[in-house]
Amino acid sequence: MVRLSLCMDKCICTIVFLIMLFSGSLLAKPSLDLPDDTTELKCLLQTSLDDETKLQVYYKLARKYYDENTDLAHYYLDQVEVLSKNVDDKLSFGKAIYFRGYIYLKLHDSVNAMSFFLEVGFYI
Repeated sequence: MVRLSLCMDKCICTIVFLIMLFSGSLLAKPSLDLPDDTTELKCLLQTSLDDETKLQVYYKLARKYYDENTDLAHYYLDQVEVLSKNVDDKLSFGKAIYFRGYIYLKLHDSVNAMSFFLEVGFYI
């Protein structure tokens, strides 16, 4: 069973690598110079930000929380997905799907990780 799990993890990593290699578009948008502190990022969300900035703040919060609180990371990824659908930003939606898959991979949930990694191909 452990051997199968390692094989699945290698397969997933290979697929992710190929998606990233051929997509390039995940790196297309330059990021803003946002603060690193989660409290400051949350305060930014209370101001009147344009949608692109909000997307980047939500995404950065998800990345900040994925190690310590995956539920909160998923919450911020949900926010990215909702807002990116509202403004028809497929790139941001794809990044959220990809990162969600990465979180599942970190949690050793290869089935969900693979599902999200395969879905990201539709948005890049």
